[in-house]
Amino acid sequence: MKKFSIVSAMLLVFAIISTACAGGGAGGVSTSLKVDMSEFSFAPTSFSVPAGKEITLELKNSGSIRHDFIILKKGVVLPGKFDAEKQMDDVYFHAVLDSGKAQTFTFMAPSEAGEYQVICGIAGHFQAGMTATLIVK
Repeated sequence: MKKFSIVSAMLLVFAIISTACAGGGAGGVSTSLKVDMSEFSFAPTSFSVPAGKEITLELKNSGSIRHDFIILKKGVVLPGKFDAEKQMDDVYFHAVLDSGKAQTFTFMAPSEAGEYQVICGIAGHFQAGMTATLIVK
C-alpha cells in the first residue's frame, strides 16, 4: 500500500510539472497564440512568448467591424490615440482582419525580454480599451 501511495504521489507531481511547463495557458510561454478580437477587446488580454522565436498567431475577428492586431515596439506606450500615418515606426508587427474572418500569421518574437503593448489601430478602438500585453521572456 505504501508503494502505491509513493507511485501515486510521484505521478501527481509529474502531472503538475508537465502542465506547468506546457505553456500556452494563462501565463505560460508558447510559440503558438490564439487571439479573438471583438468590439472592443482582445481575448486573452495577456500572452507570453519566448524571445527571438518564431510565433504562430491564430487571429479570429468575432466582431462586426474590421480590427487590427498591432504589437508596438518595446518602450512605446500610447498616451491617448494611435495615428497610423505618424506612428508606423513604432509598430513591431501588424495584422488586419475583416469582420468574421480568421487567419494564421507568423512573426519572430522580439529578442529583448519585456512587456510590449498590443492595440487595435482602427480609429477609436484603442481609446475604447482594445489593448493587450505581449510578454516576451
